[in-house]
Amino acid sequence: MKYETLITELLFVERACNFHCQYCTAPLKQITSRNGVLTLEERNGEVIELDAGKDKRLGIKMREHCKKALEIFPSPILSLIGGELTLIRGLTDYIEEISSNYELVILTTNGSLLDKKMIEELSKCKKLLLYFSIDGYNYEMNSYRVSNEKMSNRILDNLRCCLENGIKVEVQMVLHDRNIEHIKEYADYLFQYSKDGYYIKLMPFPVRWTQGKYSPYQSKLSQLYQLFDEYENYQDVLPPKAYLAYLLEALENKHRTTSCYAPYYINGIDSRGRIKGCTCMPIIYSDIFADTKKARLDIEESKEAYKLRKINSGFCNTCYEGSWEMLNAYLRGDITKYELQRMQIGRTEGVIEVLDQIKDHYFII
Repeated sequence: MKYETLITELLFVERACNFHCQYCTAPLKQITSRNGVLTLEERNGEVIELDAGKDKRLGIKMREHCKKALEIFPSPILSLIGGELTLIRGLTDYIEEISSNYELVILTTNGSLLDKKMIEELSKCKKLLLYFSIDGYNYEMNSYRVSNEKMSNRILDNLRCCLENGIKVEVQMVLHDRNIEHIKEYADYLFQYSKDGYYIKLMPFPVRWTQGKYSPYQSKLSQLYQLFDEYENYQDVLPPKAYLAYLLEALENKHRTTSCYAPYYINGIDSRGRIKGCTCMPIIYSDIFADTKKARLDIEESKEAYKLRKINSGFCNTCYEGSWEMLNAYLRGDITKYELQRMQIGRTEGVIEVLDQIKDHYFII
């Protein structure tokens, strides 16, 4: 298959989450239960069942968006984001079904709703990479996300269970004033799993879009600098060293200091079927229901125009987006092919070829 992009990012039920993280700016909706199925009320008053069944409205949309994306811009990697997708009944069946179309499927979750049955079902998908959102190894570090120590411990137990069932995990750590001064301790905690042979990586990034509230910028960065200085000892549980270098630079300067190339390698589709360079950007490239040829042309024109901008909105200034920054660093030539292939996303067949084509076409230097 000839790939048109590297990552397809599908956004579903962005207004549905069982958490209300203090630093989250998403406009969440109330979730109710009807006849044993969780439901969400849409803007127009319609009620949507959180059910991925083939005959359910949401399930039909999830399959339709995936099918159209494959027609317009086939990619080796699929990233599924919410809201909290584990609220959806039949999610594991959906992942098993669509995984045949991709080399890697990334699922982002807060991990709180995982149970033994769901974890065992997810573990059957060998193409799965779990983005597990958890801010630390104790309640204090997680206290912007959860309201009590019991829930914090439950999530950490679910993390352990995922690893023990062979699921590859990258921990998405939102950096804020309650955890950044303990990041090396967190790396030590996760490193114990790495020493036991499990694939686990710590991916820290600053809290975003909160007008300075919860900010890590006024905190001490000593433990993060220690991780950087002792990188060789921790590299099995960390992203490439250049990722940490630019993270430190962004924290010191209180804004990103490098260009983001995500619009070149990501096509994001929001829940309404709008195609964007990434799902949080306001600029719409096209629509998945447009004529395939026209949609491709619109996407390419938008990417060419991005050469002149290098930034799409004010949101980009304070965004340092986890794994995407690792891909940015590779496109800049700051990490090697070997370093990228130490990460699960870099082990995807053809990923280097796709990135190198992007680099050559858009003259990234």
